[in-house]
Amino acid sequence: MKLVYRSLLVTLLLFLSLTPLFAESAADSSNLERYTPTKELTLYGRDVSGPRIGLTYIAVQSDDAQESLDKYELDPLMLQVGWHFDWMAFEPGDAPAVFVEFIPLLGALEQGVFLPSLSMAMGVRTYSGFEVGVGPNVTPTGVALVVGVGHNFGSGGISMPVNLAIARNRDAVRVTLLVGYGISWGSRN
Repeated sequence: MKLVYRSLLVTLLLFLSLTPLFAESAADSSNLERYTPTKELTLYGRDVSGPRIGLTYIAVQSDDAQESLDKYELDPLMLQVGWHFDWMAFEPGDAPAVFVEFIPLLGALEQGVFLPSLSMAMGVRTYSGFEVGVGPNVTPTGVALVVGVGHNFGSGGISMPVNLAIARNRDAVRVTLLVGYGISWGSRN
């Protein structure tokens, strides 16, 4: 629990230290005109959902987590298969896109065990394909915070992502490497 409070404190301090860089003086109302939209923003959407496969390594940090692995005779390295639901919105040009993704996975099937997990992440994807996101991860053993980074290699309407995600709770750290593909279906009305 100390780690969670420490992480929240560091995040808050970082946010507060960067705020003056983006803040404008309230007394100088002429600067507010710069931020008043002069035209309506046109956003485009893409759905690049698709299958995922990869590996997860579980580094246990408590006796409870080790007992769970031992109870089901699980190897800490396990296969993951699932589907990546990904929606992003972007402005034309080189501006970064924002995305929301849901990733349901089934793990340890090769070990004869059914370990489901669901992650949700919100993040930013650059024009060059680099992405970073953060959100919750839910498994039968509990809830964790997941942070992911990756790169989308693509050609035309096909996206080929490679992602590394780290999920941490009080009992374990899970490191997952996922690959797959997605086909861009464009905007859906």
